[in-house]
Amino acid sequence: MLKIPKVLVVANNKGGVGKSLISQLISTYLAFKKNLKVLVLDFDPQGNMSYRFLRDTRMRDMSNYKPPMHPDYNPAEDDDWNGKSSALDMWTDNLVVPYPTDLEMLDILPSDASLIRDIENFEYSKSLEEIVQRPYDFFSMPDFIECGYDVVLIDTPPAKGPLTQSAVRAATDVLIPIELSNKSLQGLAGMVDLVNRQNVYRPANKQAKIIGLLKNKVDYNKRGPQIRIIETIKNNAILRPLLIEDVEIHDSARAIDIDEDQAPITAPYTELKENDRFAVEAMALGEYIYKSLGLEQLQ
Repeated sequence: MLKIPKVLVVANNKGGVGKSLISQLISTYLAFKKNLKVLVLDFDPQGNMSYRFLRDTRMRDMSNYKPPMHPDYNPAEDDDWNGKSSALDMWTDNLVVPYPTDLEMLDILPSDASLIRDIENFEYSKSLEEIVQRPYDFFSMPDFIECGYDVVLIDTPPAKGPLTQSAVRAATDVLIPIELSNKSLQGLAGMVDLVNRQNVYRPANKQAKIIGLLKNKVDYNKRGPQIRIIETIKNNAILRPLLIEDVEIHDSARAIDIDEDQAPITAPYTELKENDRFAVEAMALGEYIYKSLGLEQLQ
């Protein structure tokens, strides 16, 4: 019997809440610590996950990422392929070929900013519904399922546009990182509503589940204002049950250090002392996601 992968979407329409770092922590934990086969899809035109996981040393051109040449490309043999692939190629006629990373159990389909613009301008689809439905259909294809991934993780752009909608439509689970600021609260209920609206198009027994609002960039120096933000969330009947109480990620210089391009992608789990707060929090996050997705039964 073919194994259906879990599809975890990390999303928030607010930029700067740390979606890419959270995605990195989760995907490397599952692949490195739990030995699960993970595929990361980068839907963000900035390509932060792509730069990081592919050790891409090209000069960063923010919001204009282009995938590099695939390491397995052989121009003498691959007549029907130009040697590049991306997460966005599921909408095109191009081959979809995941790239390996430094971790044997972790692959990535990188971003392609120009294709993102084309897709959102309906260059490859006749309607919004065609765009939004595509990942759901793609992940259901036997050829994809036979790849044997346990988890597919999608890092989304900071918007509620077609690509974020399509990721949520395809999700089995959604994690919403939040920064404890008034600006971060804006649109939070809308993100929850987005999941509910996309569930209308999914079978009743395959509804996407919001596994929580994750407090990120927690800052002890702003404890008073941040506590008030938490109280605001707890006073909201919709948001209160979604707030993750026992796991949070503090604002830390470690987060910057381990996200440097030259650092190993396993840095949170191999380069820090076991009792380092950031390492402890990264482990707790990974374990929370592992259990929330019900991945214990795969081990």
